[in-house]
Amino acid sequence: VCQRLPPNNAEHAYRLLAGTMCAETGLATTRDTYEAQGRGIVQFDEVRFKDIRKYIAVTRPELRAKIKQLYGIDFAGIGFGLVLDCSPLVCLIACRVGYMMIPEKLPPKDALIEQAKYWKKHWNSLLGAGTPEHYIKAVQKHANIISTR
Repeated sequence: VCQRLPPNNAEHAYRLLAGTMCAETGLATTRDTYEAQGRGIVQFDEVRFKDIRKYIAVTRPELRAKIKQLYGIDFAGIGFGLVLDCSPLVCLIACRVGYMMIPEKLPPKDALIEQAKYWKKHWNSLLGAGTPEHYIKAVQKHANIISTR
């Protein structure tokens, strides 16, 4: 997903998406118990997912077409809920696009502290329970899995 979708920052994006999965679900080993929030391997809330879906389907029709061509997925028809729990691919595409929507550059691939701060600011939000320290610990815990790239 990171190499096939724009912009050309695949290595930075890979590290941030992998870190997001580590921090949010322990690489899909834990699940949010509150169904209205925290869906899928990167813990989407409904508002964020709808914003991403609208961005793909309406704001960036060329991106929608590319995703449909590459993966056979049309985000215009995807609803919030079960598909996020059952399709890691849909989650990763939406997460990649979610980070793509942020004007601030992605942190460098080897800058774990900057990645943690970026995740907190742009994904977990200032109101979220996660901390940069949690992100760092989660990435370090799963480093043997995510660093095989």
